[in-house]
Amino acid sequence: MTQKQKILWIDDEFVDELHGLMSYVYELESKDGGFEVVKIAHPDEALVRLENQKEDFVCIVLDIMLPHGESISGAKAKAGNLTGTIVKEKIHAMEQYRGIPIVVLTGVRRSGLIATQYSEKNWHYKADVSAEGFREIIKKEVEKAKNER
Repeated sequence: MTQKQKILWIDDEFVDELHGLMSYVYELESKDGGFEVVKIAHPDEALVRLENQKEDFVCIVLDIMLPHGESISGAKAKAGNLTGTIVKEKIHAMEQYRGIPIVVLTGVRRSGLIATQYSEKNWHYKADVSAEGFREIIKKEVEKAKNER
C-alpha cells in the first residue's frame, strides 16, 4: 500500500464542521484524491508544527482570513495585511517549504470554493470551484512543484 501524500490545510473554519469545507477534505482524502489532509485551525499552531516537525507536506491550503496570534501581531494585521498572506510569507521563508505550492482560499460560497493559486510571481483567481475541481487544482500544483525540483 502506497503512503498518501500529505497536505496541510490551515483554516479556522474547521471548528464548524457544517461550514462546507469538509466536502473538499473528503474529496482530497478519497481513493481518487490520494492525499492525507492534516487540518489545523490556528496559524500559530501551523507555524510551530512546520518549524518543529519538518513534515513532508506536498501542498498547503491556506485561508486568507485567519485569526492573528503570537506569531502575527494584531497591529500588522490591522495595518491592512491579511493574516493568511503573512502566514504564506512566513512559510516560504522556511528553507524546507520555500518551493511548496500554497493554494490560498478567499471564501466559501454556496456554489463552491473560491480559491487562488499562488506562485512566487503571481496569483491566479479561480471562482466557485467544486470539490472535484479543487482536487484537480491541488494535484496539478503538486505535480508542477515536483517537476520544478
